[in-house]
Amino acid sequence: MKIKILLLFLIIFFQNCMGLSYGAMIGAIPNTNPNKQYAHGIIIYKNGIIFHKTNSPGQALDAKLVKTGESCNHGILWLISFGDSSIQQAAKSAKITKIGSVDHEITSILTLLYQSNCTIVKGE
Repeated sequence: MKIKILLLFLIIFFQNCMGLSYGAMIGAIPNTNPNKQYAHGIIIYKNGIIFHKTNSPGQALDAKLVKTGESCNHGILWLISFGDSSIQQAAKSAKITKIGSVDHEITSILTLLYQSNCTIVKGE
C-alpha cells in the first residue's frame, strides 16, 4: 500500500505534460509545457481558479496564413492526460505543408478538474 501511495505521489509530482508541475517548479525536471509560465501555477495568479482561457501567440514565420489546424491535449484531475498537441499533428489536421505561425491556447476549469492545451498552426 505504501508503494502505491509513493507511486501516485511521484506521478503527480513529476507530471509535466500540462498544468502545474512541482518537479519543474523546483528544477527537478525540465519544463516541457508549451506555455512555460503555466508549469509554475500562474493560472492561480491570473484569477483562473474557476475558469481560465488564454492564447499565447508564437513566432510568425514566412508563409501565407491561409489554413488553420489544431491539435489538443486534455487533462483530468492532473491524473489522466490524453491527446496529441504536437505541431506536426496540428499541421496534419489541416494539411499544412508550410507553417507560418504556431500559437498555444490553454483552457482550464476549476484549475485541476479539467485542462486543455491546444496547438494552433497556421500556414499554407
